[in-house]
Amino acid sequence: SNTTIIMADPSGLIFGDAETVGIRHFPGEKERCPPFRILYPASLNLQQSSPPDHDEEGDTGSASTPTTAAQSRRVSWFHEHGAGFFWIAYLHVAGFKEGSWLFAFLSAIIGAIASIVTFTSSVLGLNGLHFPKGELSVDAPPAFFGTKKKKNPLIVFSHGLTGTGEENLLLMAAWAKMGFAVVSVHHTDGSSCRVRIQNSEDDQEAKTSSFNDVFYKHGPPFAQYDASFRPKQILHRAMDIQQALDFVATSPDLARIRSICNVEEVVSAGYSYGAATAVLVAHEIPKRIKGLILLDGWFYIDVSEAAGIEFEFPKQVFPQKDKEGGDSTTSVSIPSVFINSETFVAYSKIYQATRKLASKFNANGSDTSSFDNMHVIKGTKHNNFCEIFFWLPTRLLRYMGVIGQCDPRDGYQEIIQISTDFLKTTFNNETSS
Repeated sequence: SNTTIIMADPSGLIFGDAETVGIRHFPGEKERCPPFRILYPASLNLQQSSPPDHDEEGDTGSASTPTTAAQSRRVSWFHEHGAGFFWIAYLHVAGFKEGSWLFAFLSAIIGAIASIVTFTSSVLGLNGLHFPKGELSVDAPPAFFGTKKKKNPLIVFSHGLTGTGEENLLLMAAWAKMGFAVVSVHHTDGSSCRVRIQNSEDDQEAKTSSFNDVFYKHGPPFAQYDASFRPKQILHRAMDIQQALDFVATSPDLARIRSICNVEEVVSAGYSYGAATAVLVAHEIPKRIKGLILLDGWFYIDVSEAAGIEFEFPKQVFPQKDKEGGDSTTSVSIPSVFINSETFVAYSKIYQATRKLASKFNANGSDTSSFDNMHVIKGTKHNNFCEIFFWLPTRLLRYMGVIGQCDPRDGYQEIIQISTDFLKTTFNNETSS
């Protein structure tokens, strides 16, 4: 395949009955709500498509209300900040600390390169940093694609460590295309490579800037590892998710989104650290969680060689020993799918922790003899589960050991297929092909 030389082609991976996928960005607000993008099934017509008997009181986008025509321009993978915003952030992740002279020098170079690449991508119609034209439409009117009886649940997605809310955008667009609204949260706990947080009104009055950039927070060296560092951080991540859910449920700006999905029912999803966050959210608000989509979850922290510390993660979700020394395992009936890389499966401790969770959330109750909610994508490494190979040359990524030997597009297509099949089966999505 020529994807061994160039970036993988994202064309044709988004399928479903929706005419297009609408996308909106919300900047959030400091300590109240993290930034997020929301993707949803949409129409290019000037009229909103709403489900009968589902319009909200005060919903200014009812079926009879004309709306602004959707923008048909090509949509950037990286929102208005551009790819350079995140490429520069990885300098800090790699150890060139933000604020240093070397960081500033290298940032100027990378920023210039990113601007040239982005401009070239846009002018020449390349898909590396932009979605194919027509697949995503900014502010397109939402359209209803649930069953005749009920709305689909809302999906909320948590990104991985050092990641961004954009790193699985194509996957989320595929879910939206088949009829689900999807919230992609950009975490504010220091686990993202970089996040821009809008300051509160009080902060804006006291400062010249209306926003604050939070860069990745490096953890302690392994030899002095703080066993509470990630457990504290993931609590912040779970709070981010719940704040975003509250915002979607109450914001007047999202009344039209609420007309096409049930925001009180949630599918919790995530990749890597985000998968661990997703199961913690399910633990904290189990009555609202109607499904779990977990991509190569980081369910075990192991620094035993350097610091003698290892534990299942997040601890709250895993069974603890009772007073008699027995196992307090309880099965929770939440439909779930675990999609794993060959690399993570090869780590026996992560794999065993994943099997425990697959058993715990098995919708068939206490039956632990079957793990049909677990899947392994052959020839993949951990980073095959984000969309880096659509942005950078595949040969380079393989040379660096970042991705596995499978064709990255084929591997990602399998991830999309497994997850969309899970959504169709679990929520009887009759309208999706």
